[in-house]
Amino acid sequence: MKTILYLSKADAQLFTITKNRIEIQTFQNTEKGETDFIRCLNFKKPIFVLVDIIKENYQNLTMPHVSARDHRNLIKHNIKKLFNNNTYTHSVIQGREQKGRRDDKVLLMALNNPEILQPWLNLLVSYKIPFTGIYSLPLLSELLLKSLPKNPATLLITHNNDSLRQSVFVNQKLQLSRLVSFDTNIAKSQFLLQQFNNIKHYLISVIKVNIHSLSIIILTDKSLLNTLHQELNIEDSQSIYILDINDLAKKLGLYNNNIQLQHLIAYQLVRHRTIINHYATAREMRYFFYRQLRIRSYFTSVLLVVVAIITNVIYLQNTAIQKQEINQIAEKTLNRRNELIQLAKITPNLPYDIEIIRQIVDTGWSLKQQQKLPHTAWEKLSHVLNDHPKILLENLEWINNPSEELIRLNGKISRFKGNYSRALKKFNRFVKDLGKQHWDVNIITYPYPNDILQGQIGIKTDKIRQASFVIEISDHAN
Repeated sequence: MKTILYLSKADAQLFTITKNRIEIQTFQNTEKGETDFIRCLNFKKPIFVLVDIIKENYQNLTMPHVSARDHRNLIKHNIKKLFNNNTYTHSVIQGREQKGRRDDKVLLMALNNPEILQPWLNLLVSYKIPFTGIYSLPLLSELLLKSLPKNPATLLITHNNDSLRQSVFVNQKLQLSRLVSFDTNIAKSQFLLQQFNNIKHYLISVIKVNIHSLSIIILTDKSLLNTLHQELNIEDSQSIYILDINDLAKKLGLYNNNIQLQHLIAYQLVRHRTIINHYATAREMRYFFYRQLRIRSYFTSVLLVVVAIITNVIYLQNTAIQKQEINQIAEKTLNRRNELIQLAKITPNLPYDIEIIRQIVDTGWSLKQQQKLPHTAWEKLSHVLNDHPKILLENLEWINNPSEELIRLNGKISRFKGNYSRALKKFNRFVKDLGKQHWDVNIITYPYPNDILQGQIGIKTDKIRQASFVIEISDHAN
């Protein structure tokens, strides 16, 4: 449900528009009328202001196609020059010229009698009622043209109980509009035809509109349809369309009786959410701005809360999954430990440390993948070690690469009494015997005794000394 305040020279009307109906309340420009108007308003709901007054001025200009900043300055300059700093002004870019410099076509508009609007606008501002903007009824009449016969130029004639409006459009864009009051001394049909002939001659003689390219559309009710058909000149019948405004309303989706132009425009206004404000100042729209800011802040807060809830739910789900996985791992570990305890009872000498077993399993898996076992190399090495009892191994690393089989020996020469030359001969014989096994021998560290390396002298002859060495042996043939 949308609310529109329609302001004309006679009174103010409040339109409440639902899906396809419009409810109308009328208020006189009196103290009682203003009081009744305030009672009918929803103070939290935004309102549209639609104006339909006589003194709305239109100026069509062409301006150079320049940057946005220069364009705004040109607009301000022309508005000041043409409208003398009128409070309520508006500009519309209506395309560009097809020839020459292709300047911008601009329509400048102004309300020359804002005193008609001011009492009602003051009420809205004083009661802090948000309104979306002040909109020109003739300019919004462009919204109806897509549902009417089309021509390069269109003259749209409409009427209500006390006035007649004539609006001229070129390429579906408003050029000028004229609102006149009915002459009560003559019939409405005669007055309408009289004003129609006046503006038609004005368009042909002053604006130079080609009558054959002009589509003349008269929106009226059934009471004038037959009369207008009879009284219009037969030669103009091909370019004149006399349409029932109630039929047009039903075509657009509005099903009230006694439809008038302002009702159609108000209905179109609430259906098109992208229409920008025409005349309202920043001061008058500040409460609408505050309302929009509150709504955006609210939705931002709701969005943050929703994101936080979703994040927490995902976190809790991941935590539950991880907890389940941890419990499964703990259960498997406990089962394996129990199995190891049982295995240790059966085989007491078996090391059941889980890290040792893991290393054994990893090594076995690697050997199985490579389909190559170290027992051949270790058997040859054991024969050499049997011939050299003074050579003691502290650590043996077996590295099986696709290109070579590498064994690193970390050992020492044990129990020699200060005779380093004898120990070195034993080491050299050991290296020579390794070479006889078709190994390439690489000495990483020679067996120098620790005392000699530390520069100690006066060593006692009965002191047992040890010398460490590191050797790498490799068999490239494998």
